[in-house]
Amino acid sequence: MLTFRSSLSEDLRNQGTACLEDDRFSTWHNTPPEITRRHGITYGYLNDAQLNNFKSLLQLFLSSEGYQKVNESPFWRKVF
Repeated sequence: MLTFRSSLSEDLRNQGTACLEDDRFSTWHNTPPEITRRHGITYGYLNDAQLNNFKSLLQLFLSSEGYQKVNESPFWRKVF
């Protein structure tokens, strides 16, 4: 987590950080971004090193099958 966080610029860190009292923390949704503005960091803003750090972080929280599904998703190919 610290490796990923420290690899981000100050602007990206601010975009990806929300206090528990912040409204952004409780307004998570799964609607398309064209309908509702999403808060946080967009994958497309990450450089290769940051993306690799993020993927390493995902591996800590997902099962190997879950990570494989995410990593093989057409979404990654579409974005990158």
